[in-house]
Amino acid sequence: MRDAQSAGATIGPYEDLRPALEYLNRHFAESVTIETVAAQVHLSTSQFQRRFRALFQTSPVQYLLQLRIDSACQQLQRTDASIATIALRNGFYDQSAFCRQFKKRVGLTPRHYRTRLGNNARWSSPDE
Repeated sequence: MRDAQSAGATIGPYEDLRPALEYLNRHFAESVTIETVAAQVHLSTSQFQRRFRALFQTSPVQYLLQLRIDSACQQLQRTDASIATIALRNGFYDQSAFCRQFKKRVGLTPRHYRTRLGNNARWSSPDE
């Protein structure tokens, strides 16, 4: 019984924030405010940010940015969409901001990422 109780104590904080994570995962490409995300778990903005950082060792804004970058990486590998289009699809306001954040996080510009990794990891459609 103690193991189940201690497991519940360990999992509980993550479960409490699950609605916020689900919201971020569904809406990352949109204009997302911390107030809206915090409201998903009925916390004030400051309480939400403190709990999020304590659990995930990153801020909600940085988590959101990483979701956007991860999605952009997939699109750079799997599609021939322009970098500007990919930037807009993933919640960036312009290509310049996207390129800066992408290079900061990935270490390559989106164009170089596509050139180096995209050609090797390009997904084929079932018809090919």
